[in-house]
Amino acid sequence: MKIQTLEILLEEYKDDNLEKICCDREIFFAILPYSLIVEGCFLEWDNLELWLTKNFEKENNTKWRGLFHGKSGYDYGFFEFFFANLKDKELLVKQIPFVYGYVQDYGKKKDKLKFRTEGYDTHIDIFDRDEDG
Repeated sequence: MKIQTLEILLEEYKDDNLEKICCDREIFFAILPYSLIVEGCFLEWDNLELWLTKNFEKENNTKWRGLFHGKSGYDYGFFEFFFANLKDKELLVKQIPFVYGYVQDYGKKKDKLKFRTEGYDTHIDIFDRDEDG
C-alpha cells in the first residue's frame, strides 16, 4: 500500500466514475476536511481498516470514514480516508509503511506470508521466518 496523490487518483478513473468520485469527496469533505488517498490491494485494506477501528474508534473516539473509489486492477484499487482533524490524518500517514496483506502458505509450515504492494502487480515480501522456515 502506498500513499497516492489526488492527481493520480483522478487520472486512474478519468474514463470510469470520475463524476461519482468528485461528488462523493464533496460529501465527505463537508464534515471531515482532511483526507489521505492510498493505493493498494484488498488484503492491505482489510488490515488497515482493522488498525483504524482498533486505534481510533476505541481509544480516542476519532471521527473518520473510508471511501473505496473503485478497482483499478484485480483485487486492487484506490481508497481514501477522511478525518475530522489533521492530527489523526498524520497518524495514519505514519502507519502506512507498516500496513501489509497476507496470504496462506500451504507448504510445510502452513504460515501466513506477509507482503506489501508498491503499485499494481508490485509485491514486496515480508519474511518473518527463521532460516529453516
